[in-house]
Amino acid sequence: PGIVHALEPAFVPWARPFGPWLLHQLALHPKFVGGKISTLDEPHFLYWAAMCRDLGLDFAPHSGDDFGIATAIKSRRPAVSIVGVEPALYPSLSAELRGEEAKVGGATIAEGIAVKKVGKLTAEILRKLMDRVILVSEDELERAITLYATVEKTVAEGAGAAGLAALLAEPHHFRGRKVVLVLCGGNIDTRLLASVLTRSLVREKRITSIRIIGNDQPGLLAKVSTVIGESGGNIIEVNHNRLALDVPAKGAEFDITIETRDSRHTQEIIDALATAETAGRLKSIEVEAGVS
Repeated sequence: PGIVHALEPAFVPWARPFGPWLLHQLALHPKFVGGKISTLDEPHFLYWAAMCRDLGLDFAPHSGDDFGIATAIKSRRPAVSIVGVEPALYPSLSAELRGEEAKVGGATIAEGIAVKKVGKLTAEILRKLMDRVILVSEDELERAITLYATVEKTVAEGAGAAGLAALLAEPHHFRGRKVVLVLCGGNIDTRLLASVLTRSLVREKRITSIRIIGNDQPGLLAKVSTVIGESGGNIIEVNHNRLALDVPAKGAEFDITIETRDSRHTQEIIDALATAETAGRLKSIEVEAGVS
């Protein structure tokens, strides 16, 4: 489901302006199925057009009355491999192509392609045109959104980043081949985008939570902070807990969230803490899986 955007010829000279259509309203109509597949928002039109020209393909931003992306590509380049992508939580097309009932559900970041049941006509067209369908995890979708933002400086929603997620999921399938990724949307909530980017820092161990258990004596936290600072780490948050029952009555527990350059830098800080003067007063140092 989505909206086909119209374009002014002045923006893309070879684009024919076309009124917007609500795709889900046309999904079961044989006149429009396979022809009303939207490509990209305006900022990405020129990039897509250039890629299509490089492959010797026609470029029709609104997809016209007769051609969808897959239909247009196969009509000009039958040898081109077309790969579909679905979130693993909503494998409706995969199930339909196997003749099975889809088991779907759950919170996915790729809401735009979280389809509970794919249309019969659409499935039959794609059965003929696609080579396969790749299911991608939520982790791979998040990584794809992050890569678009940090490397390409482009905002992508979960569904829009699905193509790149497939590349991350099965790089061996695409190695040595020319690949065109259709970035088909950037409609993502800013808070969700911020959460995805922050989670990527945790995934790369650039933000790490370290749990330190030691003797509850004055100056211990100050010395730990000094070691982290001198090692180049940045302390984001400190949680000091004296009441945990798994900590001795004369002990203290610190959960320290630090920001580092990368996983190697994080390990260097942990090693520095283990070998510093405070080591004799520390009972244990644990690295938490996430951020508290």
